[in-house]
Amino acid sequence: MKRMKEIIVLVALLFGAAIFVSCSDKEDIEDGLLGIGVDPELNFPIYTFDKSGGSIQIYSTKGQDFWVLYEPVEGESRPVKIEGGGFKGEWYSVAYKKSTSRGTTYIITVDENTTGEPRVVPVEIESYDWFSGRNRYTQN
Repeated sequence: MKRMKEIIVLVALLFGAAIFVSCSDKEDIEDGLLGIGVDPELNFPIYTFDKSGGSIQIYSTKGQDFWVLYEPVEGESRPVKIEGGGFKGEWYSVAYKKSTSRGTTYIITVDENTTGEPRVVPVEIESYDWFSGRNRYTQN
């Protein structure tokens, strides 16, 4: 019985230490925002498009691969896949472009905003073991 208690205490200590070590990385809590893994350091982590629309190319300044995923929004229809990689929604598109000089590159394009309300491009950026809510693409 004593041996069983020792094993339980040891397992609890190991589990607690694993949680402490995994949550103590400075990058994980930088600016109070959750991010796990190695940040790909995008050229445009945050961007606001003009009302007239436009497009930007996003890529990792470190040449690290990443991908852009659709983040569902209530009331909007699901985007359709586009040939070559990416997807197109009602007023935006995200196209994959492989660049030899920059690694993974995506082109985010938005149409003119005639709603009179600001809007958010419904995307999430991930890279292997990294994900974050830090990236945000909006339109006035």
